[in-house]
Amino acid sequence: MKDRRELMQKISIQISEGITISTQLSETEVAQIEGVEQQEMQNGGYVWYRLPVVEVDEHRMIFSLAFYEGKLREYNIALVESKQKDGSWNDWSESEERLRAEAIAAWLRDKGYEARVYPWGEVWVGYDPQTGAGCAHIGFFSFHLD
Repeated sequence: MKDRRELMQKISIQISEGITISTQLSETEVAQIEGVEQQEMQNGGYVWYRLPVVEVDEHRMIFSLAFYEGKLREYNIALVESKQKDGSWNDWSESEERLRAEAIAAWLRDKGYEARVYPWGEVWVGYDPQTGAGCAHIGFFSFHLD
């Protein structure tokens, strides 16, 4: 568990040997990842990148990263179950999504990050009824992007 001084530092999560998600990660680096999907938003200047499924600490995860003016502003984390190979909604259930959110929360706690507001931004974990997904959302306050 991280001590209080370390928690004041911005969240940084290593997802592979060459990729650490933090505010130091550049949009150029992300755009060059093999299999990444890019989606430019119609308004507002945000560009989202959905990374390919990656295994981190024995969990299969999807990270979706939002950049604004080349800087990482926020990202989402979702767990991928092995039974979801085809991306079908046939087996979807709210209770499963809530369990997925709990698993992500436990994983983040193991990394030293509770769901709460920090000096650098916010970690939110839960079930989002708008998307029907259990996920985590990490957002950075604009004055902490450098």
